[in-house]
Amino acid sequence: MTPYTMADVETTNLSGPACPTDRLEEQLKIVKLQKDAAEQETKRLHQQLQKVAAIAVDFNNVFLVIIGHTHRLLCNDDLDEELLISLRQINLAGERATRLLRDLYLLCPKPQSERQPRAEPSTG
Repeated sequence: MTPYTMADVETTNLSGPACPTDRLEEQLKIVKLQKDAAEQETKRLHQQLQKVAAIAVDFNNVFLVIIGHTHRLLCNDDLDEELLISLRQINLAGERATRLLRDLYLLCPKPQSERQPRAEPSTG
C-alpha cells in the first residue's frame, strides 16, 4: 500500500461526484422526486375514479327509471306476445346494466367521509 502525499490530498475533490455522501444525496433526491411523481399520479387516478363512480350512479338512476317503466308495462294484461317479449328483453338488459354499474361503482374509491367509521351512539 502506497502512502498518500500532500499532492494527493490537494488534488482529491471531496465535494465532486466521487464523494459517496454526494452520490447518496443525489440518489435520495431522485427517490423523492419519483415518490412525489407517484403520489401525484395516484391522486390524479383517484380523482378520475371518483368521477367514474359519479357517472355510474347517474347511469344507474337512468336504468332504474327504464326498469320501473317496463315493470309497470309488464303488469298490463292486454299486451300481445311480441310486445311482451320485447319488454322482458328491455327489463333484462336494464337489470344487467345496473349490475355492471354497481360492480363498477364498487371498484371506485369512496370519498374520505364515507371511509371513516362512524361513531357508535352512546347508550347512557
